[in-house]
Amino acid sequence: MEGLIKLFVGLVLFTVGVGYLYRPGWVIRWNEWVRRIFFNDAHLLHHRRRWGLLFFLVGVLLMYSGFLNLSVQP
Repeated sequence: MEGLIKLFVGLVLFTVGVGYLYRPGWVIRWNEWVRRIFFNDAHLLHHRRRWGLLFFLVGVLLMYSGFLNLSVQP
């Protein structure tokens, strides 16, 4: 599972890097979309508890998984 996560993150970073190098228009459009959806103040304030709980639970899950991987090394 850890390998799949690293592969996915690597693929995303590779795609973003290629986009910055060869398709800056796509990066600008993606940035506008992200700003409109995720960084919209009205949206953030209206759904702050839902997003906060989601990020909190994902963070706890990732920390738990990380600590399990640290303690169970062959």
